[in-house]
Amino acid sequence: MWYSVARLALLAACAVGLSLAGMHPVAAVVVGALVAWGLSYVLLSRPRDAAARYLAARADRRRRGETSGLAARIRDDAAAEDAAADATQAADATQAADATQAADGTHFAPRPGGAQSASPSPSSTP
Repeated sequence: MWYSVARLALLAACAVGLSLAGMHPVAAVVVGALVAWGLSYVLLSRPRDAAARYLAARADRRRRGETSGLAARIRDDAAAEDAAADATQAADATQAADATQAADGTHFAPRPGGAQSASPSPSSTP
């Protein structure tokens, strides 16, 4: 993060300096980018190496399957959302089936414990 901020600051300083020296603003940005690239290569070698080591370690952790705490929380939240969506779909399907049965006039006698019987009750036969 610090390395990126330092490079952007170097670019801005070069572009502003060249613009103040009388160069056209667009040309100052283009030439400033080239000058900042060269200066950052020389002046920011330690932060660049540290950033490269950090990215390599992060890639290695990903290859090994290690995840950060944030990734685990995201995965757990997604699983909870999926479970809630499945429960909502199941409830909607049950309500739709009940509405269809009520419209058809086929009512099922409830079993003890709340489960429904597959045989129609005697009162629902025509």
